[in-house]
Amino acid sequence: MPKQVASSPSQDALYELCIDSPVVISTKSSSALLLCGQRVPEIFSDEISTRLFANILPHMKSIIVYRSSPAQKAEIVKFIKTDKSFGSPITAAVGDGANDVNMIQSAHTGFGIQGNEGNQAASFSDYSITKFEDLRRLLLWHGRTFGYKASNFTMWFVFKAMLFSIPVLFFNTVCGFSGTTYVEDLYFALYEVIMTTFAIAYYLMLDQDVCFNDSENEANLSFSVAKLYSYRIDTHLNFKMKRFAFFSAYCWYTGVIVFYIPFYALNSIQNSEGQVGGLSM
Repeated sequence: MPKQVASSPSQDALYELCIDSPVVISTKSSSALLLCGQRVPEIFSDEISTRLFANILPHMKSIIVYRSSPAQKAEIVKFIKTDKSFGSPITAAVGDGANDVNMIQSAHTGFGIQGNEGNQAASFSDYSITKFEDLRRLLLWHGRTFGYKASNFTMWFVFKAMLFSIPVLFFNTVCGFSGTTYVEDLYFALYEVIMTTFAIAYYLMLDQDVCFNDSENEANLSFSVAKLYSYRIDTHLNFKMKRFAFFSAYCWYTGVIVFYIPFYALNSIQNSEGQVGGLSM
């Protein structure tokens, strides 16, 4: 697969160059690949060309495939999505016409723009937007916030379930593993309702790590929303197993505190009727 490099080619020269072979436009900080749709079938025709193409893509800041058919668009998306050399990428496709439907449906997440070319792309997409500029807020604000909260939502359910079960386990270690529970049925029901419904609902609806109103005007923020998006992925979402291990260890620590301190503090006291501390109290 031939490749030519141009530092700053003119528009006419670039057009003639792209007809015959792909073009890599290089600057001091990044590179971009321009590829004519006529060359897409040749790239995927043999393993050598496909591997070469896969080796080039990670080094490109941007890749532009022009004059391509709907099937070729979808083929490139599927290649990025399934090829093992890229790891496990999450792909997104954006389109505004009927010729983008295949590409939108091939990606993990499809965005359709309602425009002059009709609503076919919007109808077959996962998310429909009216303007291309809305994609920035949809990804960097709503998408980042959803991923962040969904991760915490999962950890919350691990925490609340283990926090209820671990003290019951500890209690059975001192009562011969009889299966007895010291939690009344009413408290058991209220615990699930409060911790599963109200607590997590208030968190999902009300908590905002970045004010929703301030994010509408990014110029007023002291940081970039795009950088915050990357920060959350690098420090939060990419460490799911470590966070799960931390939450699990924290649950065991909390379970020890919640059970043993009240147990030993109240187990030897007597109430006014002479009853010794225990389940009867």
